[in-house]
Amino acid sequence: MAQLVLGIGTSHTPMLNAPPEDWPRFYERDSKRTNLLDTEGRLTTYEKQLKHAPPGIIDERSWAYWNVVIGRYPTPPMPRRMIPDRR
Repeated sequence: MAQLVLGIGTSHTPMLNAPPEDWPRFYERDSKRTNLLDTEGRLTTYEKQLKHAPPGIIDERSWAYWNVVIGRYPTPPMPRRMIPDRR
């Protein structure tokens, strides 16, 4: 008899299959949404999510590019990962 040995879940976003040149349209759509939830399940805005994005999920070149694309110029400083002292 077969056994389930691995279960994986992923979002079903169309962005997974979209080429990078189509990504700006996702910003256009998502930035206007009013039903976005933060990681705690609270209603939030796209701009608030951008301000609180965790460091390490984007490189400096991409950070600069996407900030210009969404009209944030000059580009704010890139978030830095703070590693807690584990002494």
